[in-house]
Amino acid sequence: MFGLSPIIRRYFLATCLAISFAASITAQAKPIEVIIYTDNSYPPYSFEEDGKAQGIYADIIRTASMQLDDYKINLKTIPWKRGLLMLEQGKAFALLPPYKHPSKRPYIFPYSVPILEETVSVYCRDTIADKKQFNRWPNDYYGLVMGRNAGFMLGGDAYQKAVEDAEIWERTAKGNRENVLGLGMGRIDCYINDRISIKYAYRELKSEGKLKPAHEGIQETFTISLQNGHIGYTNKDQGEFYFKEDFIEQLDKQIIQMKQDGSIEKIIKRYTEPENDSVILR
Repeated sequence: MFGLSPIIRRYFLATCLAISFAASITAQAKPIEVIIYTDNSYPPYSFEEDGKAQGIYADIIRTASMQLDDYKINLKTIPWKRGLLMLEQGKAFALLPPYKHPSKRPYIFPYSVPILEETVSVYCRDTIADKKQFNRWPNDYYGLVMGRNAGFMLGGDAYQKAVEDAEIWERTAKGNRENVLGLGMGRIDCYINDRISIKYAYRELKSEGKLKPAHEGIQETFTISLQNGHIGYTNKDQGEFYFKEDFIEQLDKQIIQMKQDGSIEKIIKRYTEPENDSVILR
């Protein structure tokens, strides 16, 4: 390469590395195993059942992975806060399904293409919901005890300031079921989370007899925002996950294809139908 300009020399080396990487994947005797951690307590989107990752997101990624010849995806469940910590430490390659919070979680980059749009809502127990109108967020919730899943960043900056200023009291719990049960038993007044996940947890607890007729019903009182769930990738791995860029490109293509051909919508319906909203909303 003597006599070549520095720019051409760098371009030549980069091209050689790219060709070498592509050739190494093609020559692999078996696909590269990729571990994606997923929330163990966020039904119906992501949860653990019989030791395996289950839920809407798990089904989407497993379906997409069947089209990846070069990679084998292994989904492993993990408590949400621990999964975030592993990303921050560079010990985990990817976590499913965070919302985008680049300033608050700078250790996550890049993100996958959006997988699902989730509706973040506030549900309150009947005796609270029947008392007043909730038209302003978060002002109309001052003086109440709000439930939130541990490690979830929901509600926005104004809500976080209200918590810091003790205008709203907050209690965190492990997951959806614990918070919905807390609503029914009067331990908390309201709960912030995705609409489908709250309704799913409510139906499950009712069918299991853990929410009894003596417990309070719950009502949706406010829609805070629409958020997209993604796969979040660590940027703290120091190059350990050398296949990252190629893997993300291939998986993103499959996710986009599943959106276009209706596969994702079919998966969602498996978890949300039949659905009886009348037991929750009035």
